[in-house]
Amino acid sequence: MFRIRIFIYINLLLIFVGCKSEFASLKKVEAVSCPVEKFKPVVPFAIYQASVDVLNKHLSGLLVIKTMDDNSVHTLFQSEMGLTYFDFVWSNDNHFEVINVIKQMNKKAVINTLRKDFELMLMKNMDLSNVETLSDSTGLFNKILKGDEIIYIVTDSDCVQLKKIMSATSRKSKVTLTMNTPSNVPDSVNIHHEKFKFIISLKKIEQ
Repeated sequence: MFRIRIFIYINLLLIFVGCKSEFASLKKVEAVSCPVEKFKPVVPFAIYQASVDVLNKHLSGLLVIKTMDDNSVHTLFQSEMGLTYFDFVWSNDNHFEVINVIKQMNKKAVINTLRKDFELMLMKNMDLSNVETLSDSTGLFNKILKGDEIIYIVTDSDCVQLKKIMSATSRKSKVTLTMNTPSNVPDSVNIHHEKFKFIISLKKIEQ
């Protein structure tokens, strides 16, 4: 009987720990203003050495991001031999369109994941004017609701340095993005999914 009680207690403890939100320590901040729009990348034209791990495949090549005269944004990923892996465009009003994608990646779930990842990087389709600022000992967590997702734009406590951007549920992070943006054009980006192997790494090529 004692062993059964111990077994039940341990299982209840594991369930409680497993259900605890990783954001439970965040506290709402009223007096701090963090204008997160200042961190939004502006990319007139940039070329990145790119590495993408998806569907147990490793793809590498060049990723081009270009903002057109009509303010649409094109994202083109090609192999070193010129094979186009994908070609996406966001219109001025943020409508997403697939121009081209290779057969192996032409799956709704893959395309939707890539779309969300690049929207996270470019901070597109986010209401940056409607932000709730929370904090813990590590910095500020600027919370934005986006459909059924929660986006956290995480900065230092003074809102000077962007530390990471997270896509999350109410309990835990799903995607974590880190990038270095010395002049509003990211020079390095890493996007990592928590539940499955889907990694994007970008390193800007100086021109």
